[in-house]
Formats: sequence, C-alpha cells, structure tokens
Amino acid sequence: MARWPIARLLAVVLAGMVAVTAAAVLALTWGASLRNTFDFLNQRTVDLAADLMVTVDTQLLPAEYLAAETIAAIQQGVVDPTDQTAFSNRLMGGLSGAPQVRAIAVVKPDLTSWSVHWGEGRLMLETVSRASQETITKAFIDAAKRPPGPFWGELVHVQNSTLINLRATFDWPAGGKGMLVVVISLHELSGIFADQNRNPGWTSFILYGRSQVLAHPYLREKPEVLTQSQPLLPLSILPDPVLRVVWDGDTGDQFGKAAETGTEVRFASTDGPSHIYVLKKTERFGDVPWYVGAYTDLSMVNDEYERSIRSGLVSLVLVALAIVVAIIVGHRLARPLRRTAIAATQIGRLQLEGLEPLPGSRVWEFDQQATAFNQMAEGLRAFSTYVPKQLVGLLAARGFRADLPPISTEATILFTDIVGFTTQTEHLSAEDTAAFLNHYFSVLGDAVHEEGGIVDKYIGDSLMAFWAPPLSDQDGAARAMAAARKITEHLAIDNKARGTAGLAPVRIRVGIHTGPALVGNIGAAGRMNYTIVDDTVNVAQRLQEYGRNVNSAAECLVLASGETMSSLPMEVRGTSLGPLPIRGREADIIGWRI
Repeated sequence: MARWPIARLLAVVLAGMVAVTAAAVLALTWGASLRNTFDFLNQRTVDLAADLMVTVDTQLLPAEYLAAETIAAIQQGVVDPTDQTAFSNRLMGGLSGAPQVRAIAVVKPDLTSWSVHWGEGRLMLETVSRASQETITKAFIDAAKRPPGPFWGELVHVQNSTLINLRATFDWPAGGKGMLVVVISLHELSGIFADQNRNPGWTSFILYGRSQVLAHPYLREKPEVLTQSQPLLPLSILPDPVLRVVWDGDTGDQFGKAAETGTEVRFASTDGPSHIYVLKKTERFGDVPWYVGAYTDLSMVNDEYERSIRSGLVSLVLVALAIVVAIIVGHRLARPLRRTAIAATQIGRLQLEGLEPLPGSRVWEFDQQATAFNQMAEGLRAFSTYVPKQLVGLLAARGFRADLPPISTEATILFTDIVGFTTQTEHLSAEDTAAFLNHYFSVLGDAVHEEGGIVDKYIGDSLMAFWAPPLSDQDGAARAMAAARKITEHLAIDNKARGTAGLAPVRIRVGIHTGPALVGNIGAAGRMNYTIVDDTVNVAQRLQEYGRNVNSAAECLVLASGETMSSLPMEVRGTSLGPLPIRGREADIIGWRI
C-alpha cells in the first residue's frame, strides 16, 4: 500500500490554498475601487448618524443642563422658588442662554403653576401656566413616582403645540414637593431637521417608538396636524411614502462598522426606486425609544453596491471552497491523531484489556507512529501483568512523582491466609497449584478492588491490602470491613462450586488493623515500590495468624482490632475477644471477631 510522506501532503494542500488565495486576491483587487466606494458609504452612514445625534443633543441637552443647575440652586438655598419675582428672573437668565428651550414652568405643591417663556421675540412671565389642570396634575403624579433627578416625561399637547418636556421634583421650602418643567417645542425640533443644508440629498426625521413621527419636514410645514387628540402623527398616515415603509425593508447586514456604533442601516422599496435608511436608536429622552434617522435614494450608489455584493459573493465562494478543502484535509490529518490520543488516554489509565491496535495510514509518519504505538501497547500489556494496575492508575491520576518521600498517615491493613494451604496443595502439580492460587487471589482481589482498596502484595498464599490516604478515602476501616464481608460472600459462593466439583472447601483467616503507617515510595533507586510499612502491618498479619486459636474450622474467620472497631459506624457489630496476646508485642491487642 502506497504511503504519502506528510511533507508531500502538506505541499499539495498549501499549493491548493495558495491558488485559492491568489484567485481571491485577483478578484478583490479587481473590485478594489468598488469596495472603496462601498467603504465610503459605510463610513458615511456612521458619520451621518453621529451628526443627527449631535443635532438632537444640541436641541435637548441645554434643557438638562438648565434643569440640573436650577435644582442644584434650589437645594443649596441660592434661590427661593417661593419668591416668584427673583426665581423667574433667574429662569429668564437661563432661557436667554438656551434659545432651544421654549419655556420653563414651576408647579407648586398645591398644583398651581406659573411659567416663563419665549414670546414675540422676548422672554415673558405668565403667572398662570397655559397647560390644563388635568395635564399638570397627571405630570406631577408621574414625577412623584420617579427616582430623584430630572427625567424626560411623556409628551404633552398645550395650545396647539406638542411639547417635549424635562421634569424634576424638588423640596418646596414651605413643605411638600414642587416640580420644574423645561419645555422644547416639537415644531422647532422638526424645523432643525427640515434644514436640507445639513445633509444634502438626505431627508432627516425622528420616530417616537416605531409607529409615530416626532420630527419631520412635514410637521414643520403643517404643525396644525398635531392636536390634543392626536399629539403625534402616526407613521401610517404620514404623507411620506418612503418613510412609511422604513420597517418593511431589510437590514443592511453588510454595514458592520455602522452596526458596531449602534447605527442601523436598512433598505426598502416603494413603487419607485429603492432607498437606504440610517437610524440611531436612543433611550435617553423618555420611556419610549427615539429613532433618529435619515433616508435617501439608493440609485446613486446602487450600481456600485450591487457590484460590491457580486464581488463579495465571488470571494465568499472561494473562501468556502478553501474551507471545504481545509476541513477535508484537516479531518484526514486529525483522524490518526485522535485515535492516538484516545488510545494514549486508555494507556494512561491502564485500561489495556479493550485497547484496539491503531490502524495503518497512507501518511508515512502516521503509519510509523501507529506501528510504534502498537508495539508499546503490547509491551505494556505484558508488563502490566506484574504491576498492580489499580495502584498505578491511582498514582497517575494524582500526578505521581518517584522523588516524593513517604508520608505518615492512618491506614487500615487487611491480611489474609489460606488455612492448611500446604496440606491442600501437596498432591497438586506446580501448574495446578499456580492455577489454584491465581483463582483464589482473583476472588479476594475483586472484593478488595470493589471497596477501593489497594492490593499491595501476594506473599505465598497470603494477600496484603491497605486503605490509606491519599489513594483512599478517610473511611478506610469501614471499606476494609466491607471488603472482608465480600470476601466471606465470594468465598462461600466459590466453595459451593468446589463442593459441586467434588473439591474440598477453601478456608481462610482475615486480620484487619487500623493505625499509623508509612505510605509511599520505598525501595532502591533502580526499583521502587509504592507500599506501606510499620507495626500496623505486623499487627494485621499477627491478628490473622491468631485466628487459628479462635476457630480453625471456620470457612472465613475475620478478626479486627479494637482500633479498627472504634473507627467503624455504630451499626457494625462483632464479638469481643478481649485482650489478645499477639506474637512479637508486649502489649495485648483488643480483638473482635466479625
């Protein structure tokens, strides 16, 4: 089977990608002038939206400054709102510097009001506000519900004029709450937007929400269309067929730069030519959002726009083609790497039984990698027969390091021994004896593993296991006792099968002890064992050994020390054997039969 070196494969891929890139560059270069026009239009929309917002801010922000300054003066005691003459003179001074503001009204706690306003080219004081008492009361109640500070209130219609108003409540010196209302005429705002000299070729507007017109050249020409019953003109009846369909068109998704600044670009068509709309949404001036925008005929840029779209589609096709090629090649290159990674993970966890050999590859380097990996896996499979896989897996999961010193900790040791092993196997061949021990250790080892224990070593016909941090939980005594119970159960099942086969039952002794021990890497530099040593190990072995004095005929005799029993839950029961003379120790050990 022919195999490709990875260098050749990458050369083919890179050559293909370079060819695609070159074609894209040619296409993009060919359309550079068109894209420049399109980029200019994109930037133009951003600049236009910014200019429109500056126009709105120029008209409305003076009202905010005037309200904030007046409220601060009242709160600081600089001016007394109960002194109408002095207060009105101050308000007139503020209005003289803010010609955009039409009037300022003051509402007393008893809901009576007065105002200063522009009239006949000069500032005037009216001791009674022109607004109806119903309008004043509704505005005052709404303001009282708001947090402190100026806010843009609901539009009101007063004496044939719809007004934008900024309201702010304040503490009236004689008690209660007063309210300041700064008013801007909708008619004057429409006049500013009707000025075609600001953005030649564009028609500017402001929508109140999505369905009503706040400012438009038509409202400058026909202010009488706004009445008490119709303070705003619905978009649906505005005699401007182009603006009426603004929401019927499509979003200009190509205007990414505009979108990043919060500018929305839309396209729509009436019975005539298509139009482009530029809108900027703002929620600064009341509970209902404003859409400040402008539109123009798209015919002057339509040809360039369509060519830009075609150029973009060509580039998109080429990019898609390059992506498809890259995905195909990437999958082919990644497949053997993924297989190797999965197999390496299994090896890292010592899950060697179900490990499938890696398949060969047409790529020479990958084929060599698979061959070497399979050889390594076979070697580990053979080696794993001689090491405790569970222990190695736990150590690997915890970041095993051979240079870490052993630690002193509390551990629980479980020791087992076959009663009469020599007698039971003296007539067996070496092969049968080995088979007998392997089966016996499998039965016992399964019980230990099921309870999270570590089989440390096999000594002749004995098995030694332990539970100790950091490889086991803190409830080592309970887990060891549970393992002993499972050993008893497994042995009973196994002996029943032996009886059916005409074989003598196997009887074992188990010793369990809990105490301090040294756990970790112990051995010479060239060969280490992760094991456990200390007198606690000896006590467990001697307890098992002492079992011959308790009941040598028991199928499974389990003896535990008092230290182990004290670490167990209260529901675990046993029979106390009292102090036991343990070989090799001066002090007796309290023994329990489980």
